[in-house]
Amino acid sequence: MNKILLEKFFKSFELKTRANSIKLMGLDGRILFDFSPSGDGCWLAEFVNGLLNPIHEVKDEEYDAKLTTRLEDMIRAQKECIRVPDGNSQGWLKVEGNTSLVSKLCQACVS
Repeated sequence: MNKILLEKFFKSFELKTRANSIKLMGLDGRILFDFSPSGDGCWLAEFVNGLLNPIHEVKDEEYDAKLTTRLEDMIRAQKECIRVPDGNSQGWLKVEGNTSLVSKLCQACVS
């Protein structure tokens, strides 16, 4: 597990959610980041009325949407501003569950 990369990714994700908090108002849901393909575990991000609760590692958790990819690919996507739908269509990112939740984050410029 690469803790430095994980911290970097989640810090950036948290900053983007804070910067776009007005656009996220009313958003409720749980997104599971499944980085198991790169051995970096599964992490849960929960939104309540647009506010992000602390992200934490989970083993087996219920979620509304699940993003499965390698951590390195997700960080590359952040740096290059590649959107989740584009990663999904290119095949390096798998999206499961409530895709409208992921779409709302994309519309708010978070993912």
